[in-house]
Amino acid sequence: MTDAIALASALTSELGADAVRTHASLACEGVELAVSVEPADADALARAVQVLTARERAAIVRGNGTRLALGNPPRRADVFLSTQRLAGLAEFDAEEGVLRAKSGTPLRALQLRLTSELPLCARIAVLPSRLSVACAALRSAGVELLVYPGLGLCYAAFAEKPSRGEETWETRLGHIEAAPRAGGGHFLLESAPLVVKQKHCVFSTLLSPDVLALMRAVKAQYDPLGTLNPGRCAGRI
Repeated sequence: MTDAIALASALTSELGADAVRTHASLACEGVELAVSVEPADADALARAVQVLTARERAAIVRGNGTRLALGNPPRRADVFLSTQRLAGLAEFDAEEGVLRAKSGTPLRALQLRLTSELPLCARIAVLPSRLSVACAALRSAGVELLVYPGLGLCYAAFAEKPSRGEETWETRLGHIEAAPRAGGGHFLLESAPLVVKQKHCVFSTLLSPDVLALMRAVKAQYDPLGTLNPGRCAGRI
């Protein structure tokens, strides 16, 4: 523990108190660590590595800590080197298909940011064996895709507003609605213009009539006046 305190002190002197955190020991594949280094930028990261190198100490790099069991057991380790503060989208150009994210950016945060940047984006879930069929239909309509084959999941998006011929938001939504029907699944609109959401429930194919009826009954029992999120949920409940 004395060594850990001395190392934490050295890192704090170099990076500042906000970048070094002591905590109850956390196990990582047979190694117990009680110090986490959380650099705020690339320069701080470089200086943290310099301190560790000069003292011949080792670090285990971690993000949110969800996959610490991935990989072989470490030969040795003295601190966690966290990337959580090294997060954010550095560049996103949907038209050019360019994206640069910082190393600590969680995948879910990235997905949420991307969908917020796109005028119309849907999460489509189908049987994995039918994913290729659904994706082929979407690609033929000019839809941009982010595909997770093993999960039978894809994100389908139009990066720009309709601009050619007879194409409208309605025709674009029709392409997205057709894909899960071809693949035996469902879709959820994660982002859409207000004019689309006013006419179409974003959860339109997620729930059966029986489930919606049960949800309405629960809502009527516990929130009869619609005080909480009126109209926001599936079936506009």
